[in-house]
Amino acid sequence: MQIFRWKRQKRRMTSHKSSLLVLVLLCVMIKNGHSSEMSSGKHDHHHKAKEAHVHGTANLNIVLEGSLLQIELVSPALNLVGFEHNASNLREKDKVLKTEELLRQHRSMFLFTNKTCVFSDVSIDLGTLIAPEEQAQSETNHSEIIALYQYRCGLEPLMITVRLFEEFPDLVKIHTRWVSQTAQGSIVLTKERHIVEFSKQL
Repeated sequence: MQIFRWKRQKRRMTSHKSSLLVLVLLCVMIKNGHSSEMSSGKHDHHHKAKEAHVHGTANLNIVLEGSLLQIELVSPALNLVGFEHNASNLREKDKVLKTEELLRQHRSMFLFTNKTCVFSDVSIDLGTLIAPEEQAQSETNHSEIIALYQYRCGLEPLMITVRLFEEFPDLVKIHTRWVSQTAQGSIVLTKERHIVEFSKQL
């Protein structure tokens, strides 16, 4: 139980970082002339999941600022742990913890072709999966998981291979947006098409 109380504190910190990353993504894309696209989708991954909440679909935001690269995964919990309600027994709690541990294995999630980026940190928000029962009942049943990865890069990565489909077979599509100092782009990743190329723009 002590572990889960600590997780709730970490969850609040992750949500704050996640909001900042989305703000950076929006500001950079609007600055570079993509305000029309973003005006219709500016509430995306935090509100889209609550409005549409399509199972099998997740969102990936990638922002490169200077040497700091941040990759944020936002997914309905069902895609990753197989359920969305508050973990209520030992088996479900064990599944949540094992999923979190797997998400922390960044090399199993992303592969950089030119190997110029060094892993720095990861934070995981498990939503209402580990919330107190009273809180979980008062919130939506559509829980989502947010994982935020940070890297330090000597050079801009050319390509990132997203390996999430290998670890989470219930994932079908990942709607991906990326921004760097020189370009920005978007792509819908699938099991067959799972590479983000930084040279391909919107």
